[in-house]
Amino acid sequence: MVAVLLMGVMHQLRCMAKDGICPALLDAIEANGKPYFIIPVAMLLNFIFQLPVTQQALGEDSGMLPDTRELTNQGLMMRLLPLLLYLIAQGLINFQCFVIDIGMKFLSQVFGILCSCCPLPSSEGRVVPAFLVLALVLSGVLCGTLGLVICYFICIVKVLRTYHVLRQDILDSGVQSRYNLYLTTLLLLMWMMGLNLPPMIVWLKNIQYSIILYNDPTWLTSMLCILAVGALLLCDDPLSGKDHYFSTCIGVYILTVFLVLYGTLSTYRISYVIPATLFLMAVPQVVSKLKSSPPQKDRNM
Repeated sequence: MVAVLLMGVMHQLRCMAKDGICPALLDAIEANGKPYFIIPVAMLLNFIFQLPVTQQALGEDSGMLPDTRELTNQGLMMRLLPLLLYLIAQGLINFQCFVIDIGMKFLSQVFGILCSCCPLPSSEGRVVPAFLVLALVLSGVLCGTLGLVICYFICIVKVLRTYHVLRQDILDSGVQSRYNLYLTTLLLLMWMMGLNLPPMIVWLKNIQYSIILYNDPTWLTSMLCILAVGALLLCDDPLSGKDHYFSTCIGVYILTVFLVLYGTLSTYRISYVIPATLFLMAVPQVVSKLKSSPPQKDRNM
């Protein structure tokens, strides 16, 4: 299902580069999530990997062979299985996007009524980096997923506040783009948390013996996720990176093809694809921010 999300991300990046606005994820999936954009390429590569020459060159037990080989060995592989799984995933993702979008809009209105102001205080510029640093420390020291949970709630608050601002000026394309991109980021983080939840359950069960989860398999991917999301939130200007989004679209498409081929059974690989996607979303904004920052003046002048 993450592959469908990535196709939506790809369209959002392309629209920001071309039209200067980030569309809603549902519209992006409708426009770019059609199966014939991705499944034929994946099936062609799968056919190439199934050739005896390719298998002999890579080795029969090579990890570079797609997951369909294992399904074939188990007698579970069908010709239209990738297409069937993609269509099911597309329906589920569309439903999830609709529910999350409605839920965030409703919660933002509730916060606006209760607080009569934005959900975040005026010192957001200091609060958000502080919580991101806390999330990084907890991910690296205690449990990777713990920091990811904190980052997830930071992203929720950011989405709520952005929609609150958007309601004041519904025609502001910059705020609209921020809301749509942050909502996409929230959905990617949600899948990341779901994949990394088992180690956190183990950590909670053993916390009475040790507050540190040793040999944590999620600490690296969690920290990468937090860094990428932190860059997105601190730059806070999706349209600033539009000059570089066309090149990152290619990277997102490659990750999607990789996911279709290698993420059916080996779901742990999704935990590496999601941070890579978030970095492709964040790097153009970081580069643009570094280029636009004024040069420091020489104090001796």
